[in-house]
Amino acid sequence: MGGSRPMKARAGMNLNQGRGVWMAVAVATALVIGVGFAWWMFVRADREMRADLLQRTRLAAQAVNLDRVRALSGTEADLGSLHYRRLKEQLTAVRSVDSDCRFVYLMGRKADGAVFFFVDSELDGSKDCSPPGQVYEEVPAGGRRAFDTGASVVVGPVGDRWGVWISALVPLADPSTGAVLAVLGMDINTRTWNWDAAARAALPVALLFVLLIGSVAVFAAARSVDASPRPFLGSLLLPLTATVMLLTVCAGVLLWQQQRQRLAEEFADDITMVSRELRADLDNQAAGLAGIARTIAADATVQKVLGEGDASRLQSAWRPVFETLHRERNLTALSFLDRNRVCLLRVHQPNESGDRIERQTGLDAERTGTTASDIELGPQGTFMLQTVQPVFRYGKLAGYVELGKEIDDVLQAGRDRSDLELAVIVPKQQLNRRSWEEGMRRRGRVADWDRLPRSVVVHASQGRLPAAFTPWIAPVEGGNARVKANREIVLDGKTWRASVTSLENAAGREVGGLLIMRDVSAEKASFARLMTLGGMAGAVLLVLLLGFIYVLLRRADAGIRAQQEALEESGKQLLEVLENSLDASYKRNLQTDVYDYLGPVFARITGHALDALTTSSMDTQLSLVHPDDLAGLRQVIAESMSDSSGKAHHLD
Repeated sequence: MGGSRPMKARAGMNLNQGRGVWMAVAVATALVIGVGFAWWMFVRADREMRADLLQRTRLAAQAVNLDRVRALSGTEADLGSLHYRRLKEQLTAVRSVDSDCRFVYLMGRKADGAVFFFVDSELDGSKDCSPPGQVYEEVPAGGRRAFDTGASVVVGPVGDRWGVWISALVPLADPSTGAVLAVLGMDINTRTWNWDAAARAALPVALLFVLLIGSVAVFAAARSVDASPRPFLGSLLLPLTATVMLLTVCAGVLLWQQQRQRLAEEFADDITMVSRELRADLDNQAAGLAGIARTIAADATVQKVLGEGDASRLQSAWRPVFETLHRERNLTALSFLDRNRVCLLRVHQPNESGDRIERQTGLDAERTGTTASDIELGPQGTFMLQTVQPVFRYGKLAGYVELGKEIDDVLQAGRDRSDLELAVIVPKQQLNRRSWEEGMRRRGRVADWDRLPRSVVVHASQGRLPAAFTPWIAPVEGGNARVKANREIVLDGKTWRASVTSLENAAGREVGGLLIMRDVSAEKASFARLMTLGGMAGAVLLVLLLGFIYVLLRRADAGIRAQQEALEESGKQLLEVLENSLDASYKRNLQTDVYDYLGPVFARITGHALDALTTSSMDTQLSLVHPDDLAGLRQVIAESMSDSSGKAHHLD
């Protein structure tokens, strides 16, 4: 009698199915654990970063001189204060040391509860600078609690006109009374904050996922394999194709996101460049006007006649000079004021005089006794570069010389250099409709007062501002032109990026907005061509890769099928040998105690049909053996099972 090692039956298949369910449960559990751990690590990193930010803000608050804070009034008068300057320098230094910090500032609170800025870290003239006394309307609730309770706090994300921030707020209290004098704030952009928190949590999260993936892989590899596996081509081609295509799509999405970010960064650079060059051009022109004003003020006749108040002599002497300056320097206004800032003569409009000049440049010249220059909003809604020069005679103030020019040429020069379109918007509440319409007609422009509900366009480099850009005027109409978010607008088949920044007068008060528009159609078309060519090349490479994988899998399948056919042929030959053998051969399943195969010799030995013997147990079959042969047969079977050979020989 002879036999072979047992094989698994259907019970083993059911066991594999059960293991598959447990495998799915294990993968899902690992995924849930990984996501939960990642979120916990992110929250922990956020908590640690908040504690660190609060500690840094407290250290900065300890360095603030409280006497300087007490000396501040929280009004525009602080601009000339030495204490204000020292505090601004200190806050600027704190911000420069902390690369993540965007704003550092001191806030105060009025008797009516309104929170305002004492001083911030931004340079004077910066579009983000908050002048002293500016009300912080979007102050978070945590900021008010800091004034009420005197407790330090980290709040956020909170949004305001400048962006979305994580803010640390530390009160500065009077040591003698305990009253809160001010609150020091430090702001970090939310996007920067989240990336930093993710970076802190990345290493342990990555290690956990590596361990989980490794564990799942080991568990999957330890699973028993089906004795008749499916071909590689059918089981692997689809997952590999999906994986490769997913990676390709992800690469395309990443490239598209990088392109959008690059356009946004370039446009932000354009905005910074335009603002910087506009300020530089205005400074250069202001220096030129100041030189002219000083020359006029140094004229002895001007000093004498201005002191006497003789407007007719000033008109006859300086009208030709004004016309030359108007022609060569685009000068639009030349005025003489008495020592009380009452207009004695407007050379460009001799019939209008006698009014008192209350513009900030005149006030600054009166306060400092030196030349004052800055942009001012004129009565006709035009932005003027004003220069006021005090005139002295024998060391006593005789009056003032005021020069002014419209800044349209500066805006046009900025547009020509940067290839950007610019528009200046002014709220209607700052204008007189009749004067504005007369000024627009005088300059040959359309005076469309009713086009917008609460503001007017006083300058547009395109001639007339397209209607597609009017939604961007909303921040200006709401007095919130500091908003600098940008987006794309499609107009006449072209794609534009638009953003708005504030225009401020000499006192730092927002008087309008500058709308900046850039045509990005060429960049987008170039990127579309790149994506098209890259997509076609990627598709070719993808098909090539998938074809290569297909060939490999198909050759592997062919090799496996050839091996299976060889095994089947070998099995048939073995079966023929067993059928014709005189030995009693069998194959028995130890798990079910049933014979999978019995050789024909069994039928001759036992005298029973093979079907009946196959479905019977070994004990039943042994009962058919002659009692004299039973003991010897049991011993042979036991020996064949003990050495796993499955073979028995020399059975009589």
